[in-house]
Amino acid sequence: EFRRVLFRSGVDIETGEQFYTSGGKGNKVQGFEVEASGEVLPDWNLTAGYTYTHALKGNKQRNVVDQPMNLLRVSTSYHLPGQWRALTVGGAVNWQSDFYAFTNRPTGDRDAEGYLITERAKVTQQAYTVVNLMSRYQFDDHLSASLNINNLFDKKYYERVGFYNGVYWGDPRSVTLALDWKL
Repeated sequence: EFRRVLFRSGVDIETGEQFYTSGGKGNKVQGFEVEASGEVLPDWNLTAGYTYTHALKGNKQRNVVDQPMNLLRVSTSYHLPGQWRALTVGGAVNWQSDFYAFTNRPTGDRDAEGYLITERAKVTQQAYTVVNLMSRYQFDDHLSASLNINNLFDKKYYERVGFYNGVYWGDPRSVTLALDWKL
């Protein structure tokens, strides 16, 4: 059976299904990643990493706009001295540049056949920073307790945009307390 398929903004008008269009020939991805990790001073560890990714279409336009071009991650931990020797404290800062995607958003209206009318909309996530903290107390060789706070300032951000015309929110602030026992 042959049926005529009509498309509006990348959507089959009859079924509402979306279709995928290839980015085309000549795509190039350029970038690099660098990371350094080690003990800066006795009992003080530091890890820092940076990632740059730039994808271009054959016509030199940016291809992957729904992923950040820049990522920076820095984390540290410090094992306290003296009477506080059983305590380790640390933190992490993660930053990433902006990204965006175009989506089909319903206008709230329907066409003559009853299908939802959509319009192209640009959804942007501006650059953002998330801060995490941690602490661990070692009671003895077997028992330790840890406290982790992720997204300390409860930053509201999109983890991903444009996927099936929607967004995924990033994780809100969370606090985890754990006891660990080793044999």
